[in-house]
Amino acid sequence: MDITGSFTFNAPPDRVWALLMDPAVLASCIPGCQRFEPDGVDRYNVTLTVGLAAITGTYTGTVVLTDLVPQTSYGLVVEGQGRPGFVKGSSAVALRAERTGDGLGRSYEFIYSATDASGNMSSGLAVVVVPHDLSMGSEPLTLRLEPASPPGTAHLFWNAVEGAQSYDLISGDLKSLRMDVDRIDLGLVRVPSRYNNATSWTESDGALSMSTPVIPAAGSALFYLLQYRDAHGVSGFGTVSTSFPGEPISCEGGCPGAEAFAGGAGGMKRK
Repeated sequence: MDITGSFTFNAPPDRVWALLMDPAVLASCIPGCQRFEPDGVDRYNVTLTVGLAAITGTYTGTVVLTDLVPQTSYGLVVEGQGRPGFVKGSSAVALRAERTGDGLGRSYEFIYSATDASGNMSSGLAVVVVPHDLSMGSEPLTLRLEPASPPGTAHLFWNAVEGAQSYDLISGDLKSLRMDVDRIDLGLVRVPSRYNNATSWTESDGALSMSTPVIPAAGSALFYLLQYRDAHGVSGFGTVSTSFPGEPISCEGGCPGAEAFAGGAGGMKRK
């Protein structure tokens, strides 16, 4: 379940914190919440309506606030049971005040996991950004790796970007990264998925066309990077937080974004 949104708080941190702790506000942030009643300290009984493939239905359960650090951060765990099975979602909220006008703004990540009666699980990622008026903005696209994937399997998921038509996923060896004058050289990369219309991807060792395993050996590490395509072209594999774009030397099957150039092996990015 993906949720996106953008909020700007023009108020002191203590007032914003009080808003984020308000039960009515918490209820409004939970998709399909029909009932939200206190049940002790930082715990609430809820009724949820979920519309997600095989687990569509009504669930009763709890919402618990965890890891509470006043004026700073807290976690939110949502669990419910219903006729189709059970659902579980979690999020981490962090509050940071910016006074100088030179920051990138605030970013909130919400990770939702849903499990059906057969034990099949799927995760979704939503990012809520609070950009600073004087900044470049927050990251529009965030990629996460499911920690509970079966052995030898990598399940990745990301938030939906408004206006995105599809997504391209690449992967490479971390030791191949090199710093060039004006870019980060990614080396030779795989392209597990291109023109992906979904917001997730799963791959396993046996499905790879190259010798690099999904789960690296001890002492090694792999990286995954994602870009989106919209009406303006491709976003590129760089980030807002660094001024250097990430560009592969070459890609298995051609680099995403270079399809418009005959024989092109490099990437095409939007500045």
